[in-house]
Amino acid sequence: MEEQKQRVRRKESRADEILACADKLFLENGFEETTFSDIAKEGKMARSTIYLYFKDKNEILKAILHRSFVSHMPIIQHESLYESKTVGELFNNAVIGIEKFFDEPRFIHRYQMLFNLAIKHPYIAKMMNEESILPTKNLWNQHCARLNVSQKMTDYFFSSLYSIFLMACLSGNIFGEENPLLEFKDFSKIYREGILQLEVLQKNKCNKKGE
Repeated sequence: MEEQKQRVRRKESRADEILACADKLFLENGFEETTFSDIAKEGKMARSTIYLYFKDKNEILKAILHRSFVSHMPIIQHESLYESKTVGELFNNAVIGIEKFFDEPRFIHRYQMLFNLAIKHPYIAKMMNEESILPTKNLWNQHCARLNVSQKMTDYFFSSLYSIFLMACLSGNIFGEENPLLEFKDFSKIYREGILQLEVLQKNKCNKKGE
């Protein structure tokens, strides 16, 4: 039994090693430019070893994306989301969570690469949707349902959240390190404060109608 557990651990360890090597090369050299031979050389392993775990680069990229999503769950599901009393507070706290992603250059670089690939390859856009966007949207829907937010408003706010993240990644792709736009935290602060103010105005409007 113990021997079987050790074999499983070795198998998982080798798969993680392949993913780490591939992730490094994808970010440094590009997904399309990296070959199985490059990954094997980086990991000091036979190319045939990689095929024992992954049939192609798409499978590797999907596993990297899934692993990245799971490892960032503590940020995606931070406590302040559960403490939010209104959808404005929920949105505000969710954006603060997104800000933390921008403290991790590799994470942002990875998504910049993915967005570029998704424009050219529909199957990568589908992969991103399945492994990242839909799981995040499902979590957002749960929080909004707790606050009795309508589905239309739920969808609107999620689209707003995603557009902020997308805009920041794309501006980095276009301008690189010489990005003339605001830092993401500066921009998101303006957006967060605007949403909270909009919520107050909407509440006042509803109160006046009720008078």
